Amino acid sequence: MWQLRPVLLLCLFLFSISSISSQQHDKVKASIPDSLLECYKYPMYFNKDNLLPMTMNTLISLVRKIEDYQSYAMDMRTLSSALLHRFRLDGIERNPNVMQTDYVVPYTPSGNEFFKYKLLMDTLIPGSSYLFPNERFTPIERCTLHWMLSSSVDKWERGDEGATCGRLANYEQRFANSRPRQRREAKPDPQPKPVADPQLPAGTWVANGNRDESAFPDLNRNYQPGLPGGVNGFPDSRSPLDRPIDRLQPDQSGAIPDRGLYDGGFPRGNRFGGDTEYPLSACPVQNGVIMTKWGALKAGSLIAGIAAGMQPQVVNVRTLMQARTGGVSSVQRNNFQQSSYNTAFQSPINSRRTQGAQSVPAGVGRPAVPMDNAYQPQLSIPPNSIDNKWAATLAGDLAQLALLQGPSQYGVRLGIQGGWNDTLIPKYYFLREPLKDSLSEADIRGDMDGLLLALNVYEWSRQTTNLKLSQILDMYYSERGVFDKNFRVCRRNELMQALTQSNTLQDQTQNFAFILQNELTNSVNLEEPAISAFSQTAVSKLNSYIATLRNDAACWTNGDPNQVVEPRPGVELYLVIDCSWDFFEIQRILWYLIDQLEVSKYGSSVTLLNAKDGFRIINTTENSLDVLNQFNRTYYYSYARGFDFSRMVSVLRDDFRYLQDHERINRISGGRPRAVLFIPAQAGVQSYSDDRSYTWQTLQLFRNQIPDVNFMFLSYGTRDKYQSYVQDPRDVFTLQQGDIQTSIDPIIARLKDLQKRLINPMCGSNWYGEWYDNMQYIGYVEPSGINYYKISANYFYNSQNPRIRIQGQGYGNLMVCYSRFNTHPNGNNSYSNNRGGYGGYQSSQTGYSSQSSYQQGQRNYPGQNGFSGSGSNYPGSYSAPGSNGYQQQQPPSSSGGIFSSISQTFSGSNNNYPPPGLSSNTYNSRDFTCKSLLSSDIIEIPLEDPCASYDYAYQCPPLYISVAGTSSGVPHSGGYNAPSNFRCSDEGCRYPDMIKYIISHEGLSCYSGVGTLLPSVFLMLVALLWTTSS
Repeated sequence: MWQLRPVLLLCLFLFSISSISSQQHDKVKASIPDSLLECYKYPMYFNKDNLLPMTMNTLISLVRKIEDYQSYAMDMRTLSSALLHRFRLDGIERNPNVMQTDYVVPYTPSGNEFFKYKLLMDTLIPGSSYLFPNERFTPIERCTLHWMLSSSVDKWERGDEGATCGRLANYEQRFANSRPRQRREAKPDPQPKPVADPQLPAGTWVANGNRDESAFPDLNRNYQPGLPGGVNGFPDSRSPLDRPIDRLQPDQSGAIPDRGLYDGGFPRGNRFGGDTEYPLSACPVQNGVIMTKWGALKAGSLIAGIAAGMQPQVVNVRTLMQARTGGVSSVQRNNFQQSSYNTAFQSPINSRRTQGAQSVPAGVGRPAVPMDNAYQPQLSIPPNSIDNKWAATLAGDLAQLALLQGPSQYGVRLGIQGGWNDTLIPKYYFLREPLKDSLSEADIRGDMDGLLLALNVYEWSRQTTNLKLSQILDMYYSERGVFDKNFRVCRRNELMQALTQSNTLQDQTQNFAFILQNELTNSVNLEEPAISAFSQTAVSKLNSYIATLRNDAACWTNGDPNQVVEPRPGVELYLVIDCSWDFFEIQRILWYLIDQLEVSKYGSSVTLLNAKDGFRIINTTENSLDVLNQFNRTYYYSYARGFDFSRMVSVLRDDFRYLQDHERINRISGGRPRAVLFIPAQAGVQSYSDDRSYTWQTLQLFRNQIPDVNFMFLSYGTRDKYQSYVQDPRDVFTLQQGDIQTSIDPIIARLKDLQKRLINPMCGSNWYGEWYDNMQYIGYVEPSGINYYKISANYFYNSQNPRIRIQGQGYGNLMVCYSRFNTHPNGNNSYSNNRGGYGGYQSSQTGYSSQSSYQQGQRNYPGQNGFSGSGSNYPGSYSAPGSNGYQQQQPPSSSGGIFSSISQTFSGSNNNYPPPGLSSNTYNSRDFTCKSLLSSDIIEIPLEDPCASYDYAYQCPPLYISVAGTSSGVPHSGGYNAPSNFRCSDEGCRYPDMIKYIISHEGLSCYSGVGTLLPSVFLMLVALLWTTSS
């Protein structure tokens, strides 16, 4: 028996190898795989109301979660392909005539989208989901990804159309006044056939040559207090897909009445071929769409474009057709008999491609067809071939459009508009009208972005070490752009002009249509002339439509290389909420805050506390997914209700003292700014009015022991009752009824304005301090970005000669500015001019007069150490001599960037010092000083006896520092700001082109100023005893 063991082991080994190799490439089947069934069998995961918001930030957070998984490292090529094979399944349709049971799921991939998806996944974007780390995601996260990436349309009536279709919170046009749609009545006589007029804008239908002037529904905000039929103005909390259809009233025969004609005027049975006894929805749900500031887009095409770009393939049409069908039909043979094209291309470019191509087996991240290892996106595409980058994005959708709508009597149509159920917590994307084989705005945006990234991502990854998928998405969907402000989403229309007007799009659409028509079950038999004509019509329609496509948010910096990007959100935020709020309203407030503050390891952290007893609803987290997963209605209503401000000050004091000791133990010398936002409910029980003196004294003790924490308030009603609890009256914000976004935007701007902390960690919570040699803080800044820092006077009040040094690490050039009075010293005043103080607060929000409101071109700052109002005015434009408003002469220009014309060392001055209303000894005539920091140089900030002129620590002004990036990379033949020069690959590098630096200090002291409060505390205790005895 022992002699057979080697043979058995060998057989087992060979069997394992064959099993693994057979699973390396997933073939798409016409059924929902077991890995996705959980999203359809269980209502908890099927109901989108229980899933995460369908936003770009959510998608990036989910991608980062996989990238940070140490047990399973995947590069961008493998991850993008695995996401598609694991979570994407297009064309899933619901059968309205089948009831769901424990063993019956009335969903199947039968839509036309499925057949195009199957063709792409089986041939042009190879990969596998076999080794995907499913345990990394929760079921909610897995199903969120599935609904984000899988494109389909639920066309059947849900039963909520009466409330939904007229109340879509359309993100793209939420500020526009739209006219209500006038519904058409079904007419007994057949109507003349509508025809598509190529001269009319895309999306317009005509009948008898007359333009259809029917308007769309009014798209208002979702939240409307007092609206019947929901909870506090919100629709039924259940998913529209989860609501019963039995509310429809059957006719006398017992059948559900058919509407005969839907809004587009098409006969339902003839057009769709569906069950005429089940009505279509007037505003169907489109799945696979996510929301961005630059418009809704189809996420599946976006990721598919990146996956195709990382595995570029150019395949001969004949070869691919033979691989799919096992032969060539007579019609296909006639189509290609005039072409001498084969796998050996005839042109020099084609020959070079073929010589460099190699056939490799299908597998994870491995191409299944010949691939050029030296592929360059700029090379032309051979004739009669398919480029997987075009097929996975724009050409693929246009080919399907041409095949399905081209032969139709109604012609080719694209650009169907849609809107979200909620602009703050988007879950459902509703189309304004039924979509059948057409392309929506979201489809086109996703195809455009996917194609733009597909044509560039391979070169970026080749030049940049370990470039991540999340970094590409994060850079492109931002103001900064992908290594260049000219390549960002706000310029998509401009970037697409050359691509869509070239012959490449026409050729790729036509070539892919030849293959796709054999896959589609609903396509009629078309020969080459018809396919060419319909493809040309589809491309022509697209070109006309792109010129009118809404891009929503315009480019803020307009591509100006001298424009400083505003500071990224980055704050340790404690949210203290009164649980008397209605869950849906407080949920919308929290989720919008989290989304805008970019809660992540690179952005902000958040902690959620109960305002009544200090219970931690959500522990401190740097992952927005934790908040979105854990904050739910079931647990929310079990928490204590009310608002006890005095108790919360004590709870927060203990928390922050613990953090101070943690920083001392771990020698942490800096970090994010800290802020506490109190959100009391208008109807909540608030226990702060009877003990204001005690609360105020407790708050003063808190501020002296913990100087780097800002208190803020957000509530309905008057602002006066909270003014005494904040250091700056602008830190009290009023919540406008039904307008959460407008109310919270000033808070976001204020939090962005807070400076990062630089501290002496040896002080701890007792402020005794210990001797230390040197402390270091590692920072990173983007090119053209800026970081602001603050060192409170508590850390140098008793110091004679503290030393602050900033040293570059060879990642690029920096500009360092510092001041004792200008809270945001900046060598380039673009940030001040564009931002205007705390995010440009309006006088209606702050309650200030127009004299003290923030104006464009100037920056107002609160007075130091308790002074406030319009007195402390720091203009954003400087009147000192010099082309940039600085005193000293300009040196020769450097390598370029935002500070190329600024002197190496200069001092900015301000003629308005001292500000009106403040004594001359509060401010001197000096504004700030800036110095260039080249590569690995060191700059030392002088601080000689910094508080000699002040009697108390709270009078001594802090030290403000800014570090701005001017150019990234190391200089060589490629020059600065070239991807091949970027070095940032540390854990703290959000982007590869970030510039690393170190801020070190020594000689800082510890002074809390608590001793100055002892007389006040004594008087407070006497007052309390007297009050008790009386």
